[in-house]
Amino acid sequence: MRHLLLAAGCVLGVMAFAPAADEPKPFIRVNLDTSEVPELETWGKEAQELIVEWYPRMVNLLGSENYQPAREMGLKFRNSKEGVAHTIKDQITVSSQWVKDHPEDVGLVIHEMVHVIQAYPPRSGPGWITEGVADYLRYAVYEGRPLSWFPSSADPKGFTKGYNMTAGFFLWLENGPAPGIVAKLNAHMRQGTYKESLFEEAGGKPLLDLWQDYLSHRRQMRSR
Repeated sequence: MRHLLLAAGCVLGVMAFAPAADEPKPFIRVNLDTSEVPELETWGKEAQELIVEWYPRMVNLLGSENYQPAREMGLKFRNSKEGVAHTIKDQITVSSQWVKDHPEDVGLVIHEMVHVIQAYPPRSGPGWITEGVADYLRYAVYEGRPLSWFPSSADPKGFTKGYNMTAGFFLWLENGPAPGIVAKLNAHMRQGTYKESLFEEAGGKPLLDLWQDYLSHRRQMRSR
């Protein structure tokens, strides 16, 4: 896990850190709640600091016309053995058991934080894009994973699996035939104007053909 230095004036539920009088206020206010599992307070503080550091960077990557990012969000740790985490609007909820079993997985809050930034309206587009963008920003941008790390599938529509499967496809598109595709998809998802032809507009080929090109590239990588 990345260890973050906590500011001496950390105040839970108020600000992720207490800035000096002559310093600018944090871009995002994070309300941390570990009341159900106080033993996770230290982990929660690290996650809180991570959001404060990375939120403005991700907002810059996912900006779009007339978009106003949230300036406050909740980060709650629920005493639960179910699931990993989920986000509803600007409230992130994390399962305590997952953190206890996987204390190194602080990056999960990056994925959930991206959902806050996305702010897609209901029925705005495919869920695989929503989750693929979140994992792309977590694994490719925040963690800096190489393309070889991402899973791939021979399924002709494997991109619809979402999460890190789709994230690897997005990484290849960004560094190959369709630079800027993630920001483009994000803007249309946020506006409710998504259409599959966006892939052809950005990458020069229909989505299914781009996926096949991606799988071919991955096979070539493995054969080297």
